[in-house]
Amino acid sequence: MNSAQYLDQTFRYNKYIGSKIEKLVGSKQNLTASYSDSPHSAEFFGRTMETSVIEQISTESILRKDFVRYLELQTELEKMILNMKEDRYKFIIRRRYMDALEWAEIAEMTNYSLRYLYKLHKRAVIEFDVVYNQFMAEEI
Repeated sequence: MNSAQYLDQTFRYNKYIGSKIEKLVGSKQNLTASYSDSPHSAEFFGRTMETSVIEQISTESILRKDFVRYLELQTELEKMILNMKEDRYKFIIRRRYMDALEWAEIAEMTNYSLRYLYKLHKRAVIEFDVVYNQFMAEEI
């Protein structure tokens, strides 16, 4: 895996974890019991409440394992970023790959045009590549 693939992996993992958490929170809200005088069935959107709860617990278990991997990636990436020299590059790499922000959000935060931000990002990835290769050499 090269540095660009590594950064892409961390970005996608960040998005994946975020969407899983949103889905989990949404499904938990659907599992909340409600009381009313009207009759209701034991089915919950075509499933029993028991099946829904078991599915929820299973999803939480998978998410815990994925979250551990996510934290490992974030810690590893932060160590590499700390070894970069240019502060602007560090900021761009952190916001894009650790926080999974969109380019427009980063541009707004930095007051850079998108075009200039892309240019800086390209330079940041070049610097990150050097740090990444050193980090991987030490790991072996």
